Amino acid sequence: MQESEANAREAVRRASLDRVRAEIASMRSTNDLERITPLMWSELTTLGVPFVRCGVFIMDEQQEFIHTFLSTPDGKALLSFRLPYATPGELPIF
Repeated sequence: MQESEANAREAVRRASLDRVRAEIASMRSTNDLERITPLMWSELTTLGVPFVRCGVFIMDEQQEFIHTFLSTPDGKALLSFRLPYATPGELPIF
């Protein structure tokens, strides 16, 4: 019985990850983040992962910037900013 429950939990995890991977693979522009971030909220909630914010960090190695996009649970933009790799100190907690 316990093994069956563990297998079922693992199947749910894999399915969640596969859904997120499929959506990310279909992205063509930053506008697609409007579709991705609500899915990430949903899947993290399904998996029981505790969190207060969800977003995407895009590391631009050529320009050495971190592009950050945070959203509300329904995918509406909450905050977007660029941060240089060499930024000293810690980021404030939102």
